[in-house]
Amino acid sequence: MTPGEFKIAIIENELATADELIGAAPCDIINLEKSFSVQLPDSYKNFLLCCGKNMEKLGSMLILSYPDILNLRDSLDNLIEEEELGIRIPKKSFVFSSFDELIFDFFICNGNPDPVIYRVDEGCSGQASNMRHRMPISMPD
Repeated sequence: MTPGEFKIAIIENELATADELIGAAPCDIINLEKSFSVQLPDSYKNFLLCCGKNMEKLGSMLILSYPDILNLRDSLDNLIEEEELGIRIPKKSFVFSSFDELIFDFFICNGNPDPVIYRVDEGCSGQASNMRHRMPISMPD
């Protein structure tokens, strides 16, 4: 699903209006890349430009919008440490969403235009899972 198709689906399902879906500015994306020393995939940049600034309409416990996503990596690292989950997230990972700071989704910024999405779910013993295959994985560097 492209960012435009995603936006249309949100509007058609009456989760938000077109006026409520605000895209991030190009300078916001540059700030994200500089803050985390990563090159975000174009697919994610397009999502941010389309509707990445105001996704709170999808749920108050879902963190998916800029600038709220700036704190997600630290929140995930803290969860892993505090709960002694025994996993390590690669340095070039970008955490792009969280639900109630118990479930985190991320991808590795390795030049792949369509990166694999990984999930850490504290409720499932903190396993990191490959979202495409829904199976535990060993995390690459």
